[in-house]
Amino acid sequence: MKVITVLCENESLVMKFAEQLSNAFEKRGLKMGLFINKAMSIEVDTLFYGFVTRYENYTSLNVKQAFEIEDLISSCNCDFLVTVNINLSGVPKILLPPYENDCFNESLIGIIKNTYIEALPSLPCFDPNEDLESLVAYLWLNGKTMINNKNIKLNEQFIEYADTAKRNVAVVKIQSNYGFEITCIKKFFSTNEAAQQEAFYASVLNSTMKVYPQIIDVVKTVLYREFIEGEKLDSVVREYAYDEGERVYYYLESILLSVVDTINFIHSELEDHYSESYMIGNTSFVNFLIAEDTVYYLDLNGIRPGDCVCDFEYFAARVLACEEIRTNDKRQLINGLIQYINKSFYYDREIKWSGIEAAFELLT
Repeated sequence: MKVITVLCENESLVMKFAEQLSNAFEKRGLKMGLFINKAMSIEVDTLFYGFVTRYENYTSLNVKQAFEIEDLISSCNCDFLVTVNINLSGVPKILLPPYENDCFNESLIGIIKNTYIEALPSLPCFDPNEDLESLVAYLWLNGKTMINNKNIKLNEQFIEYADTAKRNVAVVKIQSNYGFEITCIKKFFSTNEAAQQEAFYASVLNSTMKVYPQIIDVVKTVLYREFIEGEKLDSVVREYAYDEGERVYYYLESILLSVVDTINFIHSELEDHYSESYMIGNTSFVNFLIAEDTVYYLDLNGIRPGDCVCDFEYFAARVLACEEIRTNDKRQLINGLIQYINKSFYYDREIKWSGIEAAFELLT
């Protein structure tokens, strides 16, 4: 079962939206559930308190006491659960229009962790009266899988290998059991545990900001994830690094600083989740995808407890070792990374040239 959260104060608007959505899902053979939080003054992470309505048979489940998530899900017996005005960890949120900055009261703002009213407009906002079909497809792709229904059909169209060396990553077009055709990345792992681990870390990281493509499904040792148009960092470096002009130098520097921001974000999210320091492990250029204004990290299996600064040292060492970066002063480029990391982030120790040179020796 997949889950998504809707933020809206107008109950009649929510009910109309739910009925429209339920009808659209029903056409595809899907059962939709609706959960409305009736205790908006408390944060809901592991417990529910409210009621559930199942539109397909017009019955409702009244929840009059604290309810474990797993029990609620099993009681719903649906394929897609729409939760209203709750803060469930890792579940994406959308807004229902009309949206105005002053239309949300304190109780609604309070259910969004670390989010102020100025940040609400950055959430996706959909009007089901305009394009319901696109909305249904978006929700199905982005909803968090709480119980895996194995919605991927075995028939799929191979497009190309995304990793031509190992051939363990491919671009494919798949057809879900409910008629959604999706182009996605198919990634093979050695074990089911490794595939599930990557999906788990993705859910932890994407609970605040999306830095890993959306997980679509995990089937045995194969992980299916959202296909995002973009360029790997190694391709960006090859494209721009040969030009030693000042403009290209600053563009390359801004890309590298954006990668550093993504690494730092991953460190922060993992520390918040585990209450200890974790490192990503593999900072190879091929693991970073540059797409518009976002840098995605694509290999979560190397995550482990450790010294976070080591990630920055190895990333800087890869910049130092990269022969394709032909800027007149590579040392100046790396000095910019060092200063940015030490001034912008707070770690137990600072990044220094000695650590970068030690990492460089191990890489080469």
